[in-house]
Amino acid sequence: QPKYLAQHESLLFNDGRAMRPQVPGTVAQGDMVGDTHFSLGLVDGAYATAFPSQVDINDALLDRGRDRFNIFCLPCHGVTGEGNGRIHNRAMVLLNNGTNGTVWVQPRNLHQADMQALPPGRIFHTISDGFQTMAGYASQIPPADRWAITAWVYALQVGRNAPADAVPGSDSLPVRTRNLDGGGS
Repeated sequence: QPKYLAQHESLLFNDGRAMRPQVPGTVAQGDMVGDTHFSLGLVDGAYATAFPSQVDINDALLDRGRDRFNIFCLPCHGVTGEGNGRIHNRAMVLLNNGTNGTVWVQPRNLHQADMQALPPGRIFHTISDGFQTMAGYASQIPPADRWAITAWVYALQVGRNAPADAVPGSDSLPVRTRNLDGGGS
């Protein structure tokens, strides 16, 4: 039987579109959100400044966040969140080789000052809906795991800026220094 696909034309409707817009004032089944803090990262229409009450910040949550980060975020943002993952490195090789049609924007460094100032709800929202060229992951990652990733991002940021004496046994670890050109050594 004939059918219309998304984005196709239709002579059946005056606007010529096969896809129908949402009916004003309605909510599609499954789209109703009762707890916007947990589901959307919003409280009273603004980004949440704290984690939802049903999210316990503990070692298990951070382990889950690290695991989910490594699956979904690490390929672009890298292990430490500096925006230097394998996908970025491969894109740079393609750009430097002059591969036709290659356009690339480096993933955000999660340690930049503006990123560290973001409230948890904003990070959760970015993971959910994406930002600029980053795709959203709401359809792939359940809300509880998106909150776990949010907690892991905070752990990466705190760990990066923690004083050495806050880590037991840190005096025996190697020290990372920066060259004048900004590269690590």
